[in-house]
Amino acid sequence: MKLRTTYFLLAATALMSATYAADPPAIPPEITAMLLEHRGEWRTDGWIIDGEKRTPVKASWECKAAVNGVGNICTWNHEWVDRPHDAAVDIMGYDPQLKVLSISRLTDTGIVNEPAAVTVRGNTMSVVRESTQDGKVRVMRNEIVVTKPGEWSQHITIAVDGKQVREITLNQRRVIAAARAAEPPPPQPSSEIPADFVAWLEGQRGTWRSEGMIIKGEERTPANATWECRAAVKGVGNVCTWNHEWTNRPHDSALEISGYDPRLKMLSITRVTDSGIISDPVAVMVRGNTVRAERQMTEDGKPAVMRNEVVAKSPDERSQRMSVEVEGKIVREFIITHRRVK
Repeated sequence: MKLRTTYFLLAATALMSATYAADPPAIPPEITAMLLEHRGEWRTDGWIIDGEKRTPVKASWECKAAVNGVGNICTWNHEWVDRPHDAAVDIMGYDPQLKVLSISRLTDTGIVNEPAAVTVRGNTMSVVRESTQDGKVRVMRNEIVVTKPGEWSQHITIAVDGKQVREITLNQRRVIAAARAAEPPPPQPSSEIPADFVAWLEGQRGTWRSEGMIIKGEERTPANATWECRAAVKGVGNVCTWNHEWTNRPHDSALEISGYDPRLKMLSITRVTDSGIISDPVAVMVRGNTVRAERQMTEDGKPAVMRNEVVAKSPDERSQRMSVEVEGKIVREFIITHRRVK
């Protein structure tokens, strides 16, 4: 029987997914082409229009391959005229469940935004988002047209209760690398992020070695990996790159962003694999030196529960145990030790 279960090896807030499917889902050619079109260094110029008021918008950004596949990691530097400059990191890939291009953002204050589901049709990307605040319905429409490779035209409108209240027009152009301006001091963590979460994210930074065992009945399969975490944009959030060394299938890699989700009040982790597939964000609870996650899943076609716990035994060593339960019985376990090597 072919196993299609996804396992999560959670290490110091990083989740290492291992899918036992023979091949990753195929990415539509339009989405692959759009992901590749993002690559390079870019300049953004435009306007925010609020009635008669017009405020200039400027930014520089760069996209590159996340982990040698079609997924991307992009770094943004926003040059606001009416508030301090800031930065963010996006990861982009294909969501096979929604069948869209998915973008997850981590700000320089450590906040993770809700993923954006982007529809791609030919040379056009579009997003529509609806929300309700104070009993009023807010609709944001965002459309980007690739007028030619390396040049895009973007139009955003925001309406409240059917009335347009804001318009944003932007031009995006791919540029040749230029000398960067002096960097501002690192931003302070958002006041929304609890101290335990900040400490865990900062303690995750460095290069690590993971060694352990996957246990299924009498079967024992080694589970080894190397991974590295660094600050995403000189803030609290992290970018982590994983290299998995499987003994029963080809080695692979993945890239993750981790930060604080103020809606759930939990740590949030989103992953893009080297095949360009992006996963749903994983919500992780942090308490002191321990992180825990729980997910509903399927095992051999049956409903199952994955429980995952990582304990920081010291600043340089973490102990992990994960179990998969079906009908109240543990059918699979992961026992992993993570040690900092640099």
